[in-house]
Amino acid sequence: MASNRAKVIVVVCIMMLMYSLPMMQGSSTGKFNNSSGCSCHSSGSVTPTHDFPSSYNPSQTYSVNIGMTGGVSGTKGGFSLAVDKGSLSNAGTNAKISGLSATHSNSNSRSWTVDWTAPSASSGSVSVGLAVNAVNGDGDKTGDSYSATTHSITETTQANNAPSASSLSLTPQTPGTLDDLVASYAYFDSDGDPESGSTVSWSKDGTPQPSLLNLLTVPASATSKGQEWTFSITPSDGEDSGTTQISSATTIANTAPSVLDASITPSDANENTDLTAAFNFTDADEDSTSVDSIRWYLEGVLQTSLNDATTVSSMATRIGDEWYYDITPTDLVDTGQTFSSTTIIIGSSNIAPTAESLSLVANGDGDTNSDLTASWTFTDADVGQVEDDNEVQWFKGASYMPIHNDLNPLPNSATSKGDEWSFKVRVNDGISWSEWTSSNAVIIVNSIPRLSNIQISGNEDPNSSQDLVVTWDFIDDDDDSEDIPTIQWGINGQNDNTLIGKTTILSHLTTRGEAWHVGITPFDGTDYGQEFGKDVEIKNSNPTIPSFEYSPNTPTTMDNISFNILTADVDEDEVSINSVNWQDSSGSISSENTLDSSLTTTGGTYYAIITLDDGNGGTLTYTSASVEVVNSPPTAIIEVVPSPAWAGVNLSLSGASSFDLDGNIVAWYWTIGSSSYEGAEITISALSSETTATLVVIDNEGGQANTSAQLATIEAPSVTGLKASSSGIIVSLTWDAVEGTNVTYKVFRSFEPITDNTDLSSLELMEETSNTSWTASSMLLGETHHAVVVVVDGEESLVLSDGMSTSIEVTLPILDTWSHPSKIEGGLILTLLMLIAAGTIILLAFVEKMSGGES
Repeated sequence: MASNRAKVIVVVCIMMLMYSLPMMQGSSTGKFNNSSGCSCHSSGSVTPTHDFPSSYNPSQTYSVNIGMTGGVSGTKGGFSLAVDKGSLSNAGTNAKISGLSATHSNSNSRSWTVDWTAPSASSGSVSVGLAVNAVNGDGDKTGDSYSATTHSITETTQANNAPSASSLSLTPQTPGTLDDLVASYAYFDSDGDPESGSTVSWSKDGTPQPSLLNLLTVPASATSKGQEWTFSITPSDGEDSGTTQISSATTIANTAPSVLDASITPSDANENTDLTAAFNFTDADEDSTSVDSIRWYLEGVLQTSLNDATTVSSMATRIGDEWYYDITPTDLVDTGQTFSSTTIIIGSSNIAPTAESLSLVANGDGDTNSDLTASWTFTDADVGQVEDDNEVQWFKGASYMPIHNDLNPLPNSATSKGDEWSFKVRVNDGISWSEWTSSNAVIIVNSIPRLSNIQISGNEDPNSSQDLVVTWDFIDDDDDSEDIPTIQWGINGQNDNTLIGKTTILSHLTTRGEAWHVGITPFDGTDYGQEFGKDVEIKNSNPTIPSFEYSPNTPTTMDNISFNILTADVDEDEVSINSVNWQDSSGSISSENTLDSSLTTTGGTYYAIITLDDGNGGTLTYTSASVEVVNSPPTAIIEVVPSPAWAGVNLSLSGASSFDLDGNIVAWYWTIGSSSYEGAEITISALSSETTATLVVIDNEGGQANTSAQLATIEAPSVTGLKASSSGIIVSLTWDAVEGTNVTYKVFRSFEPITDNTDLSSLELMEETSNTSWTASSMLLGETHHAVVVVVDGEESLVLSDGMSTSIEVTLPILDTWSHPSKIEGGLILTLLMLIAAGTIILLAFVEKMSGGES
């Protein structure tokens, strides 16, 4: 127990120690910032290697190789590198960088490369930490070994080199008193140090100008014409100063004078006034100035006769001329820039006229159909002056409408209801224009609506069966929408107030011969227009056909076609039929009331054109709908042999007696029980029970008909009690009589046994008799077979059943030739003759049988 407790204490202590270690773990894909090593691998037996410099030049880049010696055998390993200054870049194969740390990207190598760029000057020493790990590659931490190291890199210091200055210049190259002097030079420092603390000094005429110390620009205000200026520069990098350099001297040149302003006086010159050039010069050097040249221009054309003149005589000007001049100053050293004066237009001494008593009047009603006429009075203080021209400007509200300039009157097409119009006018006396004068305002009033194209029921005289419907076209020059008009109807001169406002009068309210009037007063929501009217007379109504039908509705080629019509007349006139015209696709075929069937064909379509008359001028030509004549169906007839159709015998059925009145039958289809047959005549085997026979016949137009008959409703009659006997070659048959009238019996013979399945046509008919017995000589020897069938009313019952057939042996009688009175030889001869006769009979019978039993 004590031993177990000791083990627990050891385990707990180990765990506590593990948790107290730094949580630095290695990884096959690298660990950044783990240059002190990890706790997951064993330390020792491996030595990190690198070629970081012991001192650095600021900002220089070094290519560093990282590796290891010793450790476990193999080629796999890892590293973690950290620097505290500078920068890392250009990680080699199997390495990667993050900030100031580099590590392996996989465990496939034990050597790596990376570039380190030293920090800038005065950064001090750099600390490097490197940990390497040699691994055996078994995926487990045991068996690996790591080791860590540190390295310090000191900064290399160098002696400072003084900077220099060159390429000194002053601009502009030829400065005047209005130009600033700008100094420039080129600074150079072999250490790459930036310029700091350089000294710039100025001299004027060899005298230092301390007020301009360290300025690169001397303002124009500090210079004067004729002065000689230089500057010097002593370059400095903040630590050392270089050699002072002095620029070449530059002299301030003369500045040409300039024109401050130039104008022509008087500014309101007229045709009676001389023009005088008025101007002012300035000179930056304060030199005396004078005019170098003056050039006068009339309408932009140089007037050389006036060169350098300061005055233009009124004799050279005219009203409306445009004058200006160009002037160039001089200080007797240089000439300044040429300057253009203001331009003046020669006015007139004439007193401008005035427009007075302005008036704007709307022609007509003052609505949108009215033109607007402007008028005014021309007034001029100059005696004898008359209006030479005028200009009119139109305004809608406060908006100037230049599109209508000088129109008078203003057309109504330009105005709309509610517009407020005014005008301005100015007049001209041939010389001068008056000032603009404004008129009174006119407001365009509402236009009265009106109607056109009034029609009642299409503008034709309606009849008593038509509704009276009034229509019209509403016209409003203001484009107002139509409001509810006033509508008044009158009958035979009397207004009917019950119809006020109606646009439709139903036909039952009208009577033939009445005179109707409608009056309509349009309304646009503001004003009513004048009344517009229309008159009509109610005319006779034509008769109508409310109902029409053919008789028969679906005629065949065997039917005559007629029709039943119902006529009507709203005026209660008696209606008669004037004519009937039957038509088909070829045209008219009959004028009879009834279309005879001989005129129709299957599939043909026919219609009637019927003309009615009401005796008062009213007519109706009515075209009926077409009716199609269909095929007349055939008639199906079944005939059965024998009849009645006995059970137990073969039956022959015939549809040949079926007929089609308008064509021919082309197909016969039979259904007997569950069996089907085709053909006009068929034969079926004997039926044992009652069965329905159905015949469907089809004619050449596809028409069908069918009929049915019951078969095997009664059993076929048969012979009973048939007996046979023979005496030599004599055969006798007897049987029981069959009930019925006109009964006969057929006796058949065969050399083969007769059964229920024997075909009677293969038997030899011996005789048909009405007796119930039969006797005949048989020329045949041996066994023969006989059957008896019944014939009732000529219908043969071909039924063979038990009791209807029998067989009998026919033999020759035995003769005693030795008892004949003749001698023995004679008896032999007689016997021989009888044998010959018998052979002949047999031969004849054989021949008869081969020929089918006919005799």
